[in-house]
Amino acid sequence: MTISHIICIDEHAQSDVDIKPAVFDFGEKNAIEFDIHTCTSGQCCIDFIRACEQKGEHVCCVVTGVRLPDMTGAQLLSHLSEKHPRLGQIIIAGFAEMAQTLSWVRAELKPTRYIEKCCDAQLFKESVASALDGFFSLSKPALKPIY
Repeated sequence: MTISHIICIDEHAQSDVDIKPAVFDFGEKNAIEFDIHTCTSGQCCIDFIRACEQKGEHVCCVVTGVRLPDMTGAQLLSHLSEKHPRLGQIIIAGFAEMAQTLSWVRAELKPTRYIEKCCDAQLFKESVASALDGFFSLSKPALKPIY
């Protein structure tokens, strides 16, 4: 069985903690095994995806905050969208970041789901399930290598 990877990049524990029930439920319903990996930066995420590709595995979803140490969450997701159009994307934004995040989503990151930090656990769970459903139910175009 191929493992499907999910990457969390966020300084807040919510994404890592709240994603587990959503992923577990989705995996059980669809007989998919998931590995949740935490990255500390955008480049770490890109490197992890490249390593997965070399092993014949795939990353199906990235959950990121707005501010990363080396780039913004929008820059990371924009870069990944070009190479991986099926990739599920969730950006977590604080109240102060919401207007900026919405403008990014409208301009560049149309498939991205965005949620507010410290949101209701059920909303987070539904957002993750929606991103995973989108990844696994779309037609399967060939993924382009990152570089």
